[in-house]
Amino acid sequence: MISQINLLLEQATAAFQQGNYPAAEAMLKSVIRVDKNNFPALCILGLIKALKAEYQEAVELLQKAEKINPKDLGVQVNLAKIFMDKGDPDQALKHYLNVSRTNPNDLQILIQIAICNGLMDQNEHALRALEKVLKIDPNIPDAWYYSAIGLGKLNRDTEALLAYEKTLALDPNHISAWIGMGVTLIKKEKLENAINCFDRALKINPQDILSYYNKGIIYGKLNRPKSALSCYEKCLELNPQFLNALFNKGAILAGLKDYSSASLCFENLLEMNPDHEYLLGNLIHSRMQLASWDGMDILLERLIKSVREDKKVTSPFFALSAFDDPDLHKKVAVSWIENWFPEAPYTKSAHTQKKEKIKIGYFSPDFRAHPVSYLTAELFELHDRNEFEILAFSLMPTDEEDNLNKRLLEGFDRFINVDTSSGYEIAAMAREIGIDIAIDLGGHTENSKTTIFANRAAPIQVAYLGYPGTIGANYIDYVISDGVVTPQDAIDSFTEKIIFMPNCFQVSDRKRKMSEKIISKKDFGLPDIGFIYCCFNNIYKITPEVFDSWMRILNNVDGSVLWLYAPNLTAAENFKAYAIRRSIDPARLIFGGMLPHPDYLARYKLADIFLDTFPYNAGTTANDALWTGLPLITRIGSSMASRMAASMLTTLEMPELIAESLEAYEAIAIEFGKNPESLRQIKEKLHEKVLSSPLFDTPLFTSNLERAFKQIHARHHLGLPPDHIRLI
Repeated sequence: MISQINLLLEQATAAFQQGNYPAAEAMLKSVIRVDKNNFPALCILGLIKALKAEYQEAVELLQKAEKINPKDLGVQVNLAKIFMDKGDPDQALKHYLNVSRTNPNDLQILIQIAICNGLMDQNEHALRALEKVLKIDPNIPDAWYYSAIGLGKLNRDTEALLAYEKTLALDPNHISAWIGMGVTLIKKEKLENAINCFDRALKINPQDILSYYNKGIIYGKLNRPKSALSCYEKCLELNPQFLNALFNKGAILAGLKDYSSASLCFENLLEMNPDHEYLLGNLIHSRMQLASWDGMDILLERLIKSVREDKKVTSPFFALSAFDDPDLHKKVAVSWIENWFPEAPYTKSAHTQKKEKIKIGYFSPDFRAHPVSYLTAELFELHDRNEFEILAFSLMPTDEEDNLNKRLLEGFDRFINVDTSSGYEIAAMAREIGIDIAIDLGGHTENSKTTIFANRAAPIQVAYLGYPGTIGANYIDYVISDGVVTPQDAIDSFTEKIIFMPNCFQVSDRKRKMSEKIISKKDFGLPDIGFIYCCFNNIYKITPEVFDSWMRILNNVDGSVLWLYAPNLTAAENFKAYAIRRSIDPARLIFGGMLPHPDYLARYKLADIFLDTFPYNAGTTANDALWTGLPLITRIGSSMASRMAASMLTTLEMPELIAESLEAYEAIAIEFGKNPESLRQIKEKLHEKVLSSPLFDTPLFTSNLERAFKQIHARHHLGLPPDHIRLI
């Protein structure tokens, strides 16, 4: 009998070695039926089960073998490998340690111990094991490679890069090391160097999907969207189920304003993985850009529910137009910062010596023909140079043909182009220059670089204007606001301390020029007779609720029309279709596009009333409309974004244009549409207020802002923490 079992075992072993696993398995089972404690049969059958991914049976068989011969190192190694394949590094580590106790200098086992520790985020333990390996033999590429991974997880990126270099010096074709080095360089914002790493990886394997994916990320950061798009499309060609590539492709298409294609990407992704991070916010925003609202109520409901459940479903900026809840806006912002822009560990050391002049650094991607710069241009010019030195850090390339940019260049003491620098490098430059107060004019808007502030560009960091809400970062010390956009009961919805301006938080530019061209209603397709409502806000701010309200207003004011900004044909056609559904003649909707700024300002003169959006109010467009003498009706909400226009109207002492509810909003609009005398009176009042109100007193605003700067600067140099500042 023993000889028959041994013969069967020999045949099974031969079949296993030849890759004939079914035959080997059948013979081994026969052996075990006769001899249930046959050590070789249990071991080989366990390996076959592991190869078939039948891990539980594999473990049971090898554990039986382990009981028979607990000192057999082969069983320990095989059990460790199976537990690794099962995704259980904790159990794998126990078996590798058993081997290491017998063979403490087995370098491959030490490397496996390091890998297990790394998978469990025990990175210090992993590095200790690898240090032991490298002391014995410093010429093992994988030991350097896994050291680099551990160092990277501990944010020791400079050391990680050196370890990757060691790996590649020993093995220039170590593709994982090229990819790891590239990812680390992305983290350090050394983007061109990172591209070189991924190109080297692609020379080794032209089908390496991770290299294409990471190049896509880099090209997105370098504002080269077409190159990024090409990379993501290559990823999807290699693997149509690569969900992150599909998501990023949609985001790039949205950035290129191809919202139809972007929406299609996001909708496809929604079918494949409805819980994909940040998908809902991107899908909703892209569809809002098209006024594509079917099913929007369900999507918004789901978005809000997901935010409440602490899911990562939207960026802070997209949240502003999705719902009016400052506490939820804060929740989204804090999560976004924690996920993407955590505070660098050394940033609290930023400090400047007290000097004769306070150095103010304004950081923005929008020092060009952009709403933020249209408001702030005169502010930069008016700052008191006896007390302040004013610097610009431009985060995007500037256009020499842009007239506003030319004006901005002259408005600063120094204008520094940092569009090719990393956030870390910009912060270091600002510290070297000695910036006392860093002003983030972008916040959570396109092309901003939050990493500048995460790396402490200045000892005092302030958010202003570009993003109406909390940044959600503990390294932003203050936000500039006022008592209307941030009432007392909303203070806790900000992570920053509030600088309460005495009037409106928004600065204005008295020098903006209106075209002197003679224009007529006919030039814009407007009727000669009939009441003209307008809204030139971005399309994504127009919600189905707001549009329904506008249709009710038109229905109640005979002969009235609605004049909208609609830069894409799809949105215009959708607006018309929704108007028809609400029994409104689509001919009563008039659409306008982009104009040179002086012409854009002049066309406000042709309208009768500006209808604001909710929950994301008009910002610069409200200021522009009021400046030109066009009354604006707004609905006030709870969030900063939904109270901006109310702040302007309060400063103008025109509360009659602020509605507390949708019904009141409609009633005010209908009253003006039906009563020419009430419209005449409100326009006269607005004309008087424009001439006398603090809203358009830029020197006064500048003086108040400088008082705030002096106070927060003094607090810092007295060693006091940031606190709310109320200017009176």
